[in-house]
Amino acid sequence: MARMSSLFSILPSFRLPRPLRLRPLRLASVPGGDLARAAVALLVLSTVGEVHAQRITFGTVWTLYRYGQASQEVTVSTRNAPTLQFDVGRALGHAGCNSFSAGYIARGRELKIGSLTASKLSCSDQRTRELEQYFLQALTNVKRYQLNGDFLVLFTGDRDTLVFTRSQ
Repeated sequence: MARMSSLFSILPSFRLPRPLRLRPLRLASVPGGDLARAAVALLVLSTVGEVHAQRITFGTVWTLYRYGQASQEVTVSTRNAPTLQFDVGRALGHAGCNSFSAGYIARGRELKIGSLTASKLSCSDQRTRELEQYFLQALTNVKRYQLNGDFLVLFTGDRDTLVFTRSQ
């Protein structure tokens, strides 16, 4: 088995969120033989992977905080704010008046939410009804997502965004 002189020679290419000054780790200098060097390489690789590997987690409830296009975003009141939760292969939540569910596919940063199934309760508050209609339509147009700590941002093909906060 050939010896590797630098850990960075085995790393896949990736982009860091900001410039970092990295020095190559010389695996040959790790005491303990090939097994110890392999363990160090796996440890570093798993840590490096976490820089960009923030993925949608199952069971987290996300509450809609803002929506719309960047120049005209609207902040949502907490009363009847739509929610979204991802389970294995299913997205579900509450749209304001009605609950909904749909299948979804996530690959990398791409996200496609399928046809929605929603309950058919009457919604007496017009603002809540309008938000619900916008929200459900926007969900079916989602193309990609970005997860930043306690914020989940869904981007539609219409340049709209849905910004969610992690519920406590």
